Amino acid sequence: MAAAIAALPGRAFDVIDTLYVVDDDNRLIGGVPLVDLFGAPGDRWVETLANAEAARAGPHHDQEYVAAEAHPAHTLRRVM
Repeated sequence: MAAAIAALPGRAFDVIDTLYVVDDDNRLIGGVPLVDLFGAPGDRWVETLANAEAARAGPHHDQEYVAAEAHPAHTLRRVM
């Protein structure tokens, strides 16, 4: 946790409400709301906070499916 927070300053971000966690092959592990990130103990691993159930969309998904997932009735913040 402490290392993840220390790496944030000086970087350019498109999104500031959620930190997206990827593995060594840049595959999405999940998202961590910043409120959870800053509230966690410094010795906790970031991937343990990541929500692996976050909705995802790829080129094979129908646009209506993606729009439905992004609807405010869902808790999705971004479609990646």
